[in-house]
Amino acid sequence: MSFTQSDLRQFTGSTTWWRLPTGVLLTDGAKFIAENGCSWIIDLIGSHQLNTKVKAEEFQTWTIRKYEDNTAIATCTDGGKEGGEPVTLTSQKVLYTDMPVKEIKLYRVDDGENRVIMLNTEY
Repeated sequence: MSFTQSDLRQFTGSTTWWRLPTGVLLTDGAKFIAENGCSWIIDLIGSHQLNTKVKAEEFQTWTIRKYEDNTAIATCTDGGKEGGEPVTLTSQKVLYTDMPVKEIKLYRVDDGENRVIMLNTEY
């Protein structure tokens, strides 16, 4: 299935949290992208939590940018603490994607009790 940036902008909050077997919660928007051909993004974010520098960051900003050759770069930053410039924690090249949009931004938030992945518009 396909979606557009306009489809993603409709998610401005979440009425339900969806728990993955790993314990991570997805908002409605994150679940939408996972169910529409981009579940690999959720897996990618999860796999990088094994990196101690990434895992230690309670607020992670993930940007996945697709290029004309159908490759992509997934970049995780700390979101910019206290108004500072964001610091890149990790990045990964994706050799092929049919992601239907040029860019997806997500947050991974750890509030001490829950780990939640959401679209940036849902924060």
